[in-house]
This record gives sequence, C-alpha cells and structure tokens, in this order.
Amino acid sequence: MRPGLTSASEPAALHCMLLWMRWPKWQPRSLRRLACRRQAEAEGLARGGRAWRRLRRWGWNVRHHRLWSLCLVVPAFLIAFIPWSVSLWPLRGLEEAPDLLEVLWQVQAAAVALSLAVVIFVFEAVYSAKPRPSIRDLAEGVGLPAIFYSGLAGLGLTGMVLLGGGRGAPGGWAATWALTWAALSGAGLIALFVVMLRDIEPDALYTRWLTKLRTQVEQAIEAEIFERVAANLLNDVCQRAAIEFHPVFGGFAPSQLEVVPAPRAGVIHDVNLWRVAKAGRLSTEFEVARAHGGAAGRPRSHRSRHRRGPPSDAGRTRH
Repeated sequence: MRPGLTSASEPAALHCMLLWMRWPKWQPRSLRRLACRRQAEAEGLARGGRAWRRLRRWGWNVRHHRLWSLCLVVPAFLIAFIPWSVSLWPLRGLEEAPDLLEVLWQVQAAAVALSLAVVIFVFEAVYSAKPRPSIRDLAEGVGLPAIFYSGLAGLGLTGMVLLGGGRGAPGGWAATWALTWAALSGAGLIALFVVMLRDIEPDALYTRWLTKLRTQVEQAIEAEIFERVAANLLNDVCQRAAIEFHPVFGGFAPSQLEVVPAPRAGVIHDVNLWRVAKAGRLSTEFEVARAHGGAAGRPRSHRSRHRRGPPSDAGRTRH
C-alpha cells in the first residue's frame, strides 16, 4: 500500500483513474447499422428522428404485418397478472364474475367466427376484380392480422381468467382486463368492417395498386442507395485495416482469386466489422499476403453479391 492511501481510499482512487483513462474509441460492429446511421445523417435526421421513425415502423408492423401482430398476444396475458386492485363493480365478487365471463366468452367466439366468415366472403368477391389485388397485401393493409389475433387472444384470456389465472381471478383486475380487451377487440372489428367496405371499391383498389407500384420503386431506390453507402463504408474499414478491397460482381473477377463456395445461396445482409479489422490485423502480423505471393502486409478482400439462383453462380463467394 502506498503512503497516504488507506484501504478505503484505494477503490475510490482506482475508480477515478478508470474514469480519466483514455479509452480507445468505440468502433461500430454492424455494417448494416452503420450504413443506416450514415444514410439518416445524410437525410438530416437526428437521433430522435431516427428513433421516432423506427417506432413508427414497429407500430405499423404490429398493426398490419401477419407475423408482428402475434406480439399482441404477450401483453394480452401479461397485463392480467399486474398486481392492481382496480376492478369494475360487477366483477368484484367471485360469484357473479364467472357468469359474466362465460357469456362474454361465448359472445367473443361468435364475433370472431362471424367476422372471419364475412372477411373470407369479401376477399372472394375482391379476388375477381381487375386489376387483381394481392389477398395478403389487402389483408395487411386493412389491419386484419392484428384484429384476428386480438380476437383469438381475447378468447384465450377469458378462458384463462375463468380457470383462475390472473390477479384476483376469476374476478377482480383479471376479469376487468378481460372485459376491457374484449371491448377493444370489438371496436377493432367495427373499424375493420368500415375500412374494408371503403377499400374494396374499384377506385380504391386501383389507387392501392398504384400506391404499391410507387412503394416498390421507392424501396428499390432506397435499397440501391443503402448498398452503395454500405459498400463505401466497407471500403473505408478495409483501408484502415490494411485490406485491399475489390468489388466483384458476377464473372468480373481477377484471375488470381480463389473461389470459396458459400454454404448456401442468398444475399449477405450484414458484415461484422470487428472481424474484418481482426482479419486485417492478424494478416499483417502473420504476413499472409506475402506467403501467397502478394504485397507484404496487404491481404485482399473481395465483395460479392449472393443471389438466389443456380449454385454455379449464386453459391460462390470470391475472396
């Protein structure tokens, strides 16, 4: 122990020393996230704007996407177990509440079955229209997945409360939440019918078709811009890691490259930048490029795009 420092002051001094040390600058790991950040900065969006746009995209997916809508099942069951003492007056007693929930369960089942039959009948009529719309796009556009999954979750929630699951079940807060969820699902069904009757008109279908085409064009342009931004960022990372980066598309590849078959065909969605930096550092330390007849300390990296197609072209990665 140094003079002037006691055993009690040593942890505080060590903590201050760790705070004032010059730590290396944090480097991003995901090329996809880094490219999204650079693209948002080029558009003039701050961190709050990026977060708000992400929340809006998540909210739209939960309300419309057929898989994201399954997330509604989680809060439907978990909120019933919150330790709250709030409850409606008819549902406070353990004797009257089960009778009300049994009637509610039957009404929910009949509403879900009737709405599903009507929706199938409407989709069958719309499918014969010109231009023929995509049934999946139309269902996701009107919010059918969220409404349908909410109805099924309400049936399961009411049954769980009847069996004694939840706070104060079969009465109390659990029964109140089951009734509230059933009311919200019923309001969603009414909104679904209103939106569906509006969107099955010929003019509305034609407008939806034009909107879909415009959206596909915009998404293709955004994807091309994103790929170019990601390629430039990857080139910068490879230069800092002393790696020669050469884009390779199709058969335009130098003859000295070694073909390494990819495990499967597809598209590379992300690159771990930490592994790229580590590969450059280890290649420089062990002189990999010199051992293969290249420039000393300059390993080579080549970028390829994997498309789903014949294994002879799409299943190869060139390094």
